[in-house]
Amino acid sequence: MKKLFFTAALSLLVLGVSAQKKTMKSAQKALNKKEYDNAIELATAAAGNPETTDNSDVYTILGKAYMYKYNATNNTDLAMAQTSYDNFKLAIEKGDAKTKEKIMEDVVLNPATGLRLGGGEAMKYLEVFVVSQANVHFQESQYGQAYGFFALASKIDESAAYEFYAGYSAQNGDLKEEAKMHYERVLEIDGDYENANFAYNGLIDHYNTLEDWDNALKYIAEAKDKFPEEKLYGEYEIDVLIKAKRMDQAIEQLKSEIAGGNAKEGLHYTLAYLQWNNGDFEEALKSADAALAIKPDYYDALYVAGSVHFNKAAELLKEANNESDMAKFDEKKNQAIELFKSARPYFEKAVEVRNDDPYTLNPLSTIYDQMGMDAERDKILKRLEELEGN
Repeated sequence: MKKLFFTAALSLLVLGVSAQKKTMKSAQKALNKKEYDNAIELATAAAGNPETTDNSDVYTILGKAYMYKYNATNNTDLAMAQTSYDNFKLAIEKGDAKTKEKIMEDVVLNPATGLRLGGGEAMKYLEVFVVSQANVHFQESQYGQAYGFFALASKIDESAAYEFYAGYSAQNGDLKEEAKMHYERVLEIDGDYENANFAYNGLIDHYNTLEDWDNALKYIAEAKDKFPEEKLYGEYEIDVLIKAKRMDQAIEQLKSEIAGGNAKEGLHYTLAYLQWNNGDFEEALKSADAALAIKPDYYDALYVAGSVHFNKAAELLKEANNESDMAKFDEKKNQAIELFKSARPYFEKAVEVRNDDPYTLNPLSTIYDQMGMDAERDKILKRLEELEGN
């Protein structure tokens, strides 16, 4: 009797397993007939049964059914594409190496129609549909929408290209953290990728916006090493160092950039400005003059150079006024007048370039006054009155 009981139990078990296999076969038949909802219902039932829940074929069927349903929406339903991907991924996890090879098999497309001729009918075919929709949104500058599709494509195929376009779309769609993540992945996957410089730029901009100067400088340093011919990164570094109030480092970096042949007038002026603020007036004058040698009407450089002479003159005049010895008074006053004379052409040129700034008009009126040029002084004072009236 015991033997008969166990035989009956075994028979029931076989019947149960056979029923589940029948459900899977029915799901596959429904898929083949393009009855995708029916295939999903049957395969979902098989996935929920302990006897077939770990069978990779269940999730392959689900992945394909959702993929074709997604394609039927003109590839617009991102959530459905994600569900397809999730099931294909489950199939790989629950299957063996052969299963993974089948799921990831490349699809062969008809170059004339874009339709499938053969090859894979799973993850790589889904990739074709997803990227197609990503490109539609990208070309229309709909970056927020494009991002979701490129992000999914980057999961299907972890390539630097997909990561880059996901990052670029996220950045332009104001998805800052997502952009950072994908740009970092670009550099992890392939630092020599053709758009790696854009990935660096995105990361530098991200950390610059956050005022995370250490990380901004980290990526600038990497970019400088990767692209030594690109002078822009040296300028980025200077800008970040100034924002981080690391003035001594900024000055040294400016000197290095200029010595390396990046002799733009803006770099000379920035160096002059930092040196001036650091109280290194003689070096500031040299740097401002270097900027003016390249661009004679550089307003800010004219102001710095003129101010170096003017401030020295004002200090000497103050000392002279405190002298009781007339010989020393005359000596210091004459020195001051000579410095005012040196400052004069800088401020005159500055006012010629821009005649609405009290910061250059006021010193020039003082210079004219000290040099006895009353008519010129009065013109400047009249201009200042006009500006105050406005």
